[in-house]
Amino acid sequence: MIWQNGELINPLSGKLLEFDSAHSLTDGENRFPVIDAIAFLRVGRDELKARVLQRLDASDERAALILLLRDQDDWARSEPPCVKDLQPLFENQNLTLREAMRCLRYGAVADYFAYRWSDPTFLSGLALLEYHLPLNAKTVLELACGIGQYLREFNLRGIKAVGADVVFSKLWLARKFVAPKAKLICLDANFDFPFADNSFDAAFCHDAFYFLPEKKRVAGQLKRTTRGTILIGHAHNAEAENFSSGAAVPTDEYAAMFDKPVLYDDAELTRAAIENRKPTTRKINELKNAAAIDLVCDPNGESETTKILQRASFLVPATRGNLRVNPLLLNEDGKIQLSPIYPSERYANEYLPSSGYLNLSETERKILKSIDRRTEDNLSNEKTLTDFARRRILLDLPEKW
Repeated sequence: MIWQNGELINPLSGKLLEFDSAHSLTDGENRFPVIDAIAFLRVGRDELKARVLQRLDASDERAALILLLRDQDDWARSEPPCVKDLQPLFENQNLTLREAMRCLRYGAVADYFAYRWSDPTFLSGLALLEYHLPLNAKTVLELACGIGQYLREFNLRGIKAVGADVVFSKLWLARKFVAPKAKLICLDANFDFPFADNSFDAAFCHDAFYFLPEKKRVAGQLKRTTRGTILIGHAHNAEAENFSSGAAVPTDEYAAMFDKPVLYDDAELTRAAIENRKPTTRKINELKNAAAIDLVCDPNGESETTKILQRASFLVPATRGNLRVNPLLLNEDGKIQLSPIYPSERYANEYLPSSGYLNLSETERKILKSIDRRTEDNLSNEKTLTDFARRRILLDLPEKW
């Protein structure tokens, strides 16, 4: 969770960074702030960085943190939160993740983060990890990690994960609510990564690569800093209809950035996750109509499914003691519904057509009603429990979800 001297590199100078105080790193010439063990190495924020360091040097960590929590990505559509908006983050110890996102003015994005644990795109990422994350991977870089849903999955399975994102507040939410054990760093992926060559056993970038304008450069940095498998998940296809608001490119352009990658239709990975089977690969000419694709750059060859049992599966929760009914299946009174209740029309338009696995039969609803919403103590049928967990009807959510 805590960065050590010499682990990070100035992305512009290439010099090693060491702590010159409890709250800052330096290469001897330039300083970078560190708050809640989150290193802020974002390029192009020199004025902000100086102001944050000034507040930290004056022992005013709250003021410094507020400055970073108000920093947004360059394509943000909403106004940043004001100081008053952020006050509950410091005054209410019982604040939930969803309440914290409201304080940060995440708007519609908050819905996607709050309910991502059962989205078709999240399941496709789990399937990608299930079948292609090397069994010997002990360290994983997740690029564009958001608020840390996958980081949490890595940590629960004993894998040390580094989460990188361009928005500091997302990393802060990961630290406080979702993945407290992860190492976190705020960086701009369009510049050199602040890591030494071959730092990680594997790299993972899901539902984000298509946003990055300098894709070839990013691919090169992933190859430089990763000694093993690189997994690119849910990359939107510019030649097909989808909900992309990023900078998608055609499938052959994605494939050309990596050395003979294994390719998937992202929708096939979601189906495979639900059906508990190995997904079927595709050739590049078979993916022209795919809304999104996944790529595996694996110098050691495709992962063997027969060895997966040596590690806790990504397709079901790593722990069973805190399972609860998927909030999308509960109405305002907490009663279980047969079909999901989506948080917005846009969310429903994007995910309803491919989320049929969340629909319940009347028999299944009766089973869910017979158990406690946060444990499986009264559910004796292990097969049913596992099926509910795989279909995301039962979820292992963070304590302060």
